[in-house]
Amino acid sequence: MNIETEFFTLRQLGDGVYAAIAKPGQGAWSNAGFVDLGEELLVFDAFSTISAAQSLKQIAEKLTSKKVKYLINSHYHGDHVFGNQVFIDAVIVSTALTRKWSIEQNVIKDIES
Repeated sequence: MNIETEFFTLRQLGDGVYAAIAKPGQGAWSNAGFVDLGEELLVFDAFSTISAAQSLKQIAEKLTSKKVKYLINSHYHGDHVFGNQVFIDAVIVSTALTRKWSIEQNVIKDIES
């Protein structure tokens, strides 16, 4: 099963396991995915834009009939975490170092530029 969106192609990898493969230049930038854990829904990475993250969340919740419970951040790069705000109701899981670097490295230091 493949589902095409503006931002990614969703592929089912196994029972309840889906990969969202980014389309170049469309606002996703990196790959993401989700896993139906049975009682709960886990999303892996949140893409680089709010629009791509919203699309991922909507499809995941529609396909599984569950609300996203967990969002895993694999690392701090913006193409994996800038969509985090879409998952405000989810528990965001990362290493302490990923959280620290997200706070330190993902700051626009010179807004004028």
